[in-house]
Amino acid sequence: ADLLCRHSPGFGPNPDVAWVFIKQDGSRELVYNNGQVIEKYRKRIQRFPWGLRINETSVKDNGIYKCMVSSQDGSHTDEAEITLNMRRK
Repeated sequence: ADLLCRHSPGFGPNPDVAWVFIKQDGSRELVYNNGQVIEKYRKRIQRFPWGLRINETSVKDNGIYKCMVSSQDGSHTDEAEITLNMRRK
């Protein structure tokens, strides 16, 4: 599954980007921050210029993925949510 998070040029050339996974039980896990995928997710998640790619998705990946972007000087901030809903085969 590819999760896209695009931002406007107003955020500058190197904005700070973080991704949080909000599970169906409401718990939250940081997936990506400070230019790196968090250790727990490195085998299955890859960063690409406009988002994340989750390999071998399953129902355990169901939930909300929140992308948070802020300019380095803090003058621009924004966030977007993507809901992933995989079904059992």
